[in-house]
Amino acid sequence: MLFFMLITVSFAMSSNTIYQWLIQENPTSKSIPLLNHYPSLSASFSQELMQWTQRQLAKSAATALRNYQQGDCTEGAFFKVVDGTKILNSPTAIDLQFTNSLFLIESSYCLTDTDLSEAFDVYMSPEFRLDVMPRVTNVKLTNTGFCVDTEGIPGLVLPAQQCSRSRSKHQEDVILVHNTLESVQRGSNNQPLYYREEVILFASIPEGVALYRGTFTRSDDIGMTAKYVLNNTVESSQNDIRNQYQEWLRR
Repeated sequence: MLFFMLITVSFAMSSNTIYQWLIQENPTSKSIPLLNHYPSLSASFSQELMQWTQRQLAKSAATALRNYQQGDCTEGAFFKVVDGTKILNSPTAIDLQFTNSLFLIESSYCLTDTDLSEAFDVYMSPEFRLDVMPRVTNVKLTNTGFCVDTEGIPGLVLPAQQCSRSRSKHQEDVILVHNTLESVQRGSNNQPLYYREEVILFASIPEGVALYRGTFTRSDDIGMTAKYVLNNTVESSQNDIRNQYQEWLRR
């Protein structure tokens, strides 16, 4: 069982092809729990933000594929907080407050002794997610994508329940997945989650498979201390996921 819906099959995929495919999806009112639950955002904010994150993820995925196809697979992880003044037209104070806690996490893995189908099947399986992804307690497939439950951290983070729409594009040597937040369980006992947009790219390379993952996430407001902690733990946590992923592929 895999995390993908609305599968499109093609016979060739270039960096330009995946860029165009990612930006062509309507930045849509369907994915917008944030307008209903984060008060006083400007009317155009949601669509403007979605368009910007789609373009950024499309550019990053296209660049990653181009590098992989040129024989350059470099592993690593990256954390960045979004600067709303650089991406929004005439943002309000509340718009900037929102983007000040919106962050991007990117990671790249170079996996050996595996093929594209195996790497994709393992990474997208509920069993792998439950075993390897931090704090995940339940994974459920839906008609349009998947839902994930995560446990809380006492005194820091509440439990969360979220569902995403998912679509994917497949060819012989590349698979591209695009996930968009669709709904979130609300309430005082649940961690708020207002925004999540994600791209996962799998590409065949001579050694095995390269994976790029980019995720924009916006939960509760976070301060400088939390941002510092996130920045300093992203690389180690992504390395741990990568190492466990490689172990799963060797089973």
